[in-house]
Amino acid sequence: MKDIIEKVIAEGICAPSGENKQPWEFYIREDGFDVYNLPNRDVSLYNYAQQGSLMAHGALIENVVLSANANGYEAHIQLFPNHQNENHVARVTLTPSEIRRQPTHEYISRRTTNRKPYNGRPLTIAERQALLAVAAQEKSARAVLIEDKESKNALCQAAGASDRILFENKTMHGFLFSNINWSEAEDDSRKLGMYIKTLELPPPAQKAFRLFKHWPILNILNKIGFAKNIQKQNVKVFQTAPLVGGVLVNSASPQSYIDAGRMMQRMWLTATRLGLSFQPITGVLFLKHRIDGDGGVSFSDTHKTLITQSYATIARLLKAKDTERAVFLFRIGESDAPSARSQRLHAQYVSSPSVGSGPVEPQAPSDRREQLRQILADLRSLEGDSSFQNQYAVKENIIFFEHSKSIPAYVRWLFTRSKKLDGTQLIELSDFPFFRWDEQMHRKLVALQQKPFPGLIAPLVEKIVAEVTAGQCEMHIVNFGSGGMEVERQVMQTLKQRNYPHRVCFVGCDRSDAARRVARDNLASLKPALEIHEVTGTLSDASVRAIMDETKSQFVAILCANNIFELDKMFGSKQFDILFHSLFKHHLNRDEKNRIDIVATHAARTVLEYDGYKSFPHILPQTVTGWQFPPLLSGAVFSNLRYSTKEQLMAESTDITFYKNTGHYLKRST
Repeated sequence: MKDIIEKVIAEGICAPSGENKQPWEFYIREDGFDVYNLPNRDVSLYNYAQQGSLMAHGALIENVVLSANANGYEAHIQLFPNHQNENHVARVTLTPSEIRRQPTHEYISRRTTNRKPYNGRPLTIAERQALLAVAAQEKSARAVLIEDKESKNALCQAAGASDRILFENKTMHGFLFSNINWSEAEDDSRKLGMYIKTLELPPPAQKAFRLFKHWPILNILNKIGFAKNIQKQNVKVFQTAPLVGGVLVNSASPQSYIDAGRMMQRMWLTATRLGLSFQPITGVLFLKHRIDGDGGVSFSDTHKTLITQSYATIARLLKAKDTERAVFLFRIGESDAPSARSQRLHAQYVSSPSVGSGPVEPQAPSDRREQLRQILADLRSLEGDSSFQNQYAVKENIIFFEHSKSIPAYVRWLFTRSKKLDGTQLIELSDFPFFRWDEQMHRKLVALQQKPFPGLIAPLVEKIVAEVTAGQCEMHIVNFGSGGMEVERQVMQTLKQRNYPHRVCFVGCDRSDAARRVARDNLASLKPALEIHEVTGTLSDASVRAIMDETKSQFVAILCANNIFELDKMFGSKQFDILFHSLFKHHLNRDEKNRIDIVATHAARTVLEYDGYKSFPHILPQTVTGWQFPPLLSGAVFSNLRYSTKEQLMAESTDITFYKNTGHYLKRST
């Protein structure tokens, strides 16, 4: 039964999602599975109240029903079964039935977005009727197809407003460029976001597009009408389609968006079966829903007017009733095949139904000034709070972020105040009890670690790979303060490339919920060679053995929240082949460092310590890298102030290597 469930889920996640964010994870039961929304996966302005993600879940559910039928099962869907968890989207129960393959089933994996110009061939009567027939299966949503040239072109013009705003609104601009994968290798590695070639830009424009990710450059270009020109060009492409369609619902309830997503997917799969191309052009509708919900606080008055007027045009042309709202707009036609497809993650599973994502956490904004404002507000909420004892760290962080508002003030802080600080009392922003900054810090750090230059973690990855391949046997590796587990991901990727034949188990210990969430997302790209387990209780030697006995994949990642200072009580001597920690030890006080050394020596045959050493010159490149994201800047600068000097480190060990290009060291002990 588990094989059938995993097969159904695998076809389910071929569903479309905004910016290819894939906002879902699953819990497998004996007779089916639960579907959870990941509210922090898509934090764009398009996704007010998770409405865009819910439509994606609707498409996923449609795929699930088709897949179950094709495999001889009936999928019984219970929407929102847990009133205490709004992100528990569905409970799917599978019961044996006769095999019923729908005509669209085989097109689930072929469905794609095509942003190319269409050739304008009108749809045949049979094609139009086929689209309307599958749309009519959904009683709580209504589809409208527009082929009249004047109305169709007006719809395209209104839809194009979103593209103008995308390049004029700094928050939306930041979200767009953070989700573009610039090479096939990056797309294959991340498996989230959009591969640049799917945007169908001409080769010269692809190169120029990189410049536009820099907001100051784009802001200057917008003064001479750049964003308006983008809108004009995209509208021309939209208008090459012979048909534009819309989906209308009667309410803004979560179920309405699920139903709309199912209708959308039926029509999209049908278009694919008919050999037709399909592109959502729905952005302005979602922006209007945000204005309706929060007043449009993220938009200028000009943009709010543009969005409202564009939506009104679309609603009028779709002949929406007073009780209806337009939730999806798309174009269909005939065209050449798309230049590329974005990669997607394998299914992500949780080990317990209670692990499913809870309420939406506050998000870190993309605008730097707004980041600083919110960071300072969070820090000031701790001033005088008796439950938070390290008031020195609160005070110095506030001073640091106040000075980070401008380069002159920051330089003044760096050359005057920073050298007087007590590094033993400092903590970085991600060490405070602020989930959003912790999560965003880990995500930014993973992105930096993935860059080939300067290769922040390359020495550690190479060393672990060398230790593993020298052993030529099943290996068990544990990481203290594992964060986003990018080291493990690169190690596994390298071992796969070198055809390493043995199994490897990675245990990541981190008490941060945010870090474990980032790790799950980051490691998911390695499936099916990797199986991920998250342990909610205390991990022990016996539970590791049980997981390894149950698991067939070559690589296993176990995420846990063990107290690492007590690890020697849960594991016998030398139970791990390798224990390592990366950019972790400097967070500890002297007593904690001594204790961690004792635990590490007890737990593993080989211990690898990778961290930074104190080097004032390295603060300059770290400042350049982290300036646009203040939490990263805080982490880099405050870490440097807490590091040991090279002299102190050499006095502790002779088996140590220093890396001048990044300011890190690697120490090995046995």
